Amino acid sequence: MGLIIGFGAYLILMLVIGIVSFKKDTDKDMKSFMVGDKNFGPVLTALGMSTTLASGYAFIGLVGVGYSLGAIALWQPILCTISEFVLWFFLAKKIKNYADKSEALTPIELLSRIKGDPGNLIKILGGLLVSAFIMIYLCSQFVSGAKACTIFGISYTTACVLSAVLVMSYTFLGGVRAVMWTDAIQGTMMVICFAVIIIVAIVSAGGFGNVVSVVSASAPEIIMWNNGKAGAALMMSMFTWIGICFGFLGQPQAIQKFITMKDDRAIRRSSVISISFNTIRQYFPVLIGLCGRVIFPTIEDPEMIIPTLISEKFPSLIGGILLACIFAAIMSTTDSLILQATGEFSRNVLQEGILKNSNLSDKAYGIICKVLTIVVAGGGLYLAVFGSGSVFAWTGFAFSGMACSVAPAMFFGFLWKRCTSWGILASLMSGIPVCAVWYMNFKASTGIHEGIIGMAAAVVLTVVVSLLTQNQPKGNGYVPVDYD
Repeated sequence: MGLIIGFGAYLILMLVIGIVSFKKDTDKDMKSFMVGDKNFGPVLTALGMSTTLASGYAFIGLVGVGYSLGAIALWQPILCTISEFVLWFFLAKKIKNYADKSEALTPIELLSRIKGDPGNLIKILGGLLVSAFIMIYLCSQFVSGAKACTIFGISYTTACVLSAVLVMSYTFLGGVRAVMWTDAIQGTMMVICFAVIIIVAIVSAGGFGNVVSVVSASAPEIIMWNNGKAGAALMMSMFTWIGICFGFLGQPQAIQKFITMKDDRAIRRSSVISISFNTIRQYFPVLIGLCGRVIFPTIEDPEMIIPTLISEKFPSLIGGILLACIFAAIMSTTDSLILQATGEFSRNVLQEGILKNSNLSDKAYGIICKVLTIVVAGGGLYLAVFGSGSVFAWTGFAFSGMACSVAPAMFFGFLWKRCTSWGILASLMSGIPVCAVWYMNFKASTGIHEGIIGMAAAVVLTVVVSLLTQNQPKGNGYVPVDYD
């Protein structure tokens, strides 16, 4: 009963924030729903971005990877920290200032203005692709939530539906305000949860020295930085972590946080908070997974280590609160994904795309945004219930796909003067499809991560197409970029 009370209190708090945010939204149009008043400070921005990147993968998928692969999984936090630093250092200020100058509300709309948008293709096709891949990413979050809920004896399908309905509700009500404030609370909860669970896991395993000793005796490769691999096998393994780290360079739902910042003066402070948070939430799960090999040596599903640890090692009320922290990781990503897919589709595909010449009011598009939150959440829920695959596989696929299309377009668009609108379109149209085709048809036989192939294809095509279209006129909506 205490477990349910602790967990239920958290869920009620999230809904209350959604209701309060709804009442504070006096405009109730698309802009208010997507970016609010653009007055979010450094702490909210940092926690919003870092928790958006965290997801259920932090508590569920990455723990399973730490259990299965061991120390080699530590390459993810090392490489992803570098990637996030690159994003903050090279793009954060440019994106914020350019979004204000161009009045863009989403990353795809922003890309459509850097060199213009021929035939509105960047907005329409880019918005469609990003929205579709976000649904896949949503699936992984609902799977994480369902696995966590099994601790209550709730069926997988019921848990997926409950997760979807809850997040959809407060996102539907409060838009970006609800998302940012819930993310801040959820981020704080996640840090506390990781600090508590890592201590309990190490103590329960007899100390980290005992973990190393026990694992060395049964599977020595688990504690090796290279997993006991060398040559081509090691190279293929490292490609996986490099491919994953590319994902931090171009997640639309993370880049969106730059657009909603109050100003660019707090970027350094925000970056330190965000990078520190993401470093902690990636190292600790791997270490918890290693401890799990000693605590639960025969566990059937390694992704269930943290929920199992909570149920066995913590009093019911505290356990409920810690379980809520898992949902905090899941929901902090899920709400941003729903908001992003909703915004990209309603703003770019509809308002600035196929319905550009319609007479619909801003408030009508605000209603459309709310309706689309239901559609997007429903799409992700459908994939979670009727699809298959682990949290790690689903997340890796979707995470890489979006970054492979958006990151090259964003970096070349802001940092290379010779980039053209057709080059940006080539990036958007190549990264995601190439990543998807490689994942489904060639990854298993080659061992090469889809992120490597997708990123390479997008970078090459962005450069080649840009060089071939230097003399093409600027497209619709062009707003010059300051390259100095």
